[in-house]
Amino acid sequence: MNANQLATELELDYKTVRHHLDLLVENGVIESVGDGYGDVYFLTDRMEQNLDVLEDVATTAGVAEPSAGESADSDSGGESDV
Repeated sequence: MNANQLATELELDYKTVRHHLDLLVENGVIESVGDGYGDVYFLTDRMEQNLDVLEDVATTAGVAEPSAGESADSDSGGESDV
């Protein structure tokens, strides 16, 4: 989606969405493809490889449901390098 589509879908102000998208790009979470207003955003390879870490954090913080087959209290026991 582009910034305008995201703002509409999320029912947020366009400038707010652009600000946060810029921060996510700056911090290597997403990348933009395009030439300005119509830029489309995608997760970076690094973020795709670490989605499990994000999911664990979101679940622990109570902002996401555990994935199928997992419980909020489960610990995978594995280590990840982020």
